[in-house]
Amino acid sequence: MALFGGKKVEATQAVNPTPDDLMMGKSDVVEKIAEKKIKEKEYDDVVAETKMRKFYHENTQNEKIAKLEAELAKKDKEIDELKEEIRSIKGKTGGIGIGGGTSNR
Repeated sequence: MALFGGKKVEATQAVNPTPDDLMMGKSDVVEKIAEKKIKEKEYDDVVAETKMRKFYHENTQNEKIAKLEAELAKKDKEIDELKEEIRSIKGKTGGIGIGGGTSNR
């Protein structure tokens, strides 16, 4: 009878599988869900990194533009100072070059 009972349990297991038997199917589903989540996470990480790089690039470009504008303003100021210096030199020499004009002699 014990053998018959053992066979009966095996037959029951074939019809009604135990949780361990079902774990194979569940683990495949769980694994697919996990892979999907990992891919989504990797995609989100790439998107976030791209956004950060774009933001950093835009900030560095804005900083470079600000520096160049400051240099340009400095050069414009130097040019204006040189123009004033040239005007003052022309005024001292009579207005015709460095040597001065013959009309003032």
